[in-house]
Amino acid sequence: GDLPLETPDLFGGDMMGIELDEDRNAIVNKLLLWPGGIIPSDLDPGLDKSVTPAIMTNA
Repeated sequence: GDLPLETPDLFGGDMMGIELDEDRNAIVNKLLLWPGGIIPSDLDPGLDKSVTPAIMTNA
C-alpha cells in the first residue's frame, strides 16, 4: 500500500531524540518560573476590540 515508512526504534516511527523515560513537562527549578505565576503579555493595538474580553477571560 501507500503507508509511510516507519522505524520502530524512533518515537512515533519517525522522530529522533525523544526518550520517553527522560521526557519532563514540569519545571522543578523555582528560578525558571514566572514571578507570582503571571506571564507578561501585550495585546496588539490593531486587534479588534470585540475579542479582547474573550482573550482576557481565557488567559
